[in-house]
Amino acid sequence: MKKIRILVLSHMYPKITDPVNGVFIHEQIKTLSKMGHQIKVISPIPLTPRILQTNPRRRAYRQTPLFDLLDGIPVYYPRYLRLPGQWFHGPSCYTMYLGIYNAVKKMIRDFKPNILHTHTATPDGYVGLILRNNIHLPFICSLRGSDINIYPYQDLLTLRLTKKVISYANQLITVSNALKIEAEKIAIPKREIQVIYNGCNIKKFTLNIESRITIRKQLNIPADHIILIFIGHLIIEKGIRELIESFIALSLKNQNLHLIIIGDGPEKYFLAQRIFQAKLQKKCHLIGQQLHDKIPDLLNASDILILPTYNEGLPNVIMEAMACSLPVITTRVGGIPEIVKNGKTGILINKKDALSLRGSILKLIQNKQERVKMGVNGRKIIEQKFTQEQGAKRIEEIYEKFIK
Repeated sequence: MKKIRILVLSHMYPKITDPVNGVFIHEQIKTLSKMGHQIKVISPIPLTPRILQTNPRRRAYRQTPLFDLLDGIPVYYPRYLRLPGQWFHGPSCYTMYLGIYNAVKKMIRDFKPNILHTHTATPDGYVGLILRNNIHLPFICSLRGSDINIYPYQDLLTLRLTKKVISYANQLITVSNALKIEAEKIAIPKREIQVIYNGCNIKKFTLNIESRITIRKQLNIPADHIILIFIGHLIIEKGIRELIESFIALSLKNQNLHLIIIGDGPEKYFLAQRIFQAKLQKKCHLIGQQLHDKIPDLLNASDILILPTYNEGLPNVIMEAMACSLPVITTRVGGIPEIVKNGKTGILINKKDALSLRGSILKLIQNKQERVKMGVNGRKIIEQKFTQEQGAKRIEEIYEKFIK
């Protein structure tokens, strides 16, 4: 099989200052690398002068090195001008292109890639479209979720640029069939969009009783208590307020119930305040953002994953939880129903439905046998359809179609 030289462009990618961001893309790239392909990554970073280091995120931008080697994958972090705020999302497509052009030109000369693969329609996908016209490489774009469901509807420029990416990319890939349908509502693609799920590392994410014991001891949670776990960005759109209010209500009658919240974001202070007001500091564990390598242990310590999100492509955390044999309570949005089978691997509810969320949690915490059955079924589905190797093989087949 021909070994392919792949140039990846993705502003979402792990870095020493933020090792979690875009980790699912890195995992996919690592799998392709293990298959023998050569890969280099360009991950543009907003230019941040010292005077603009006004928050931890912008300080992290400034502290990110220009180059790093992540698990053997060369990653370049060129700077580009990106003003803060959603209204500058569209213009960033042009400023990103200007910021990375020299780095890409050098990469083309030295690396001689066979294909260009970008992630997200904007800004990366549109930058890839401009580059394709200059460097004459086949251009693949993976659509991830917000780049189709949210950004095109924020301003007319982003919508226009998204339409161009959908219409002119050599090949589009989506992480779910639902996202494919939404992309086709925006514009007619040049070729049929291919649905390729991100996939899960089923060796890393698997049932581990030892982890369950260790993490519970660290958090001082008894072995027979029930743990709910949430993993994600702490924003209203993840349904975090419905979750905390449901947990507070259920805790009044269920003294052995705990909640682990993993992540960071603007809702962190609201959550901390509600936990303090309800005097649940010993039951609700707000532990912040965690390294991806730590997530399997935390999932194995838990009993149910809760993700009452309003909008998604297809969350990787659901695949990871199911691989660890956890039942899932989540919303029927985006591609989630493509993996969570209601009543078989978890429970699907409508978004913003706090009453259904509370009732679903109560149903599962009262029925251990049902939790175990759903967990077993979930693991089987992941093994059958959602492994990293399956996804990487599909991507490889797409590459081969465009390489002469």
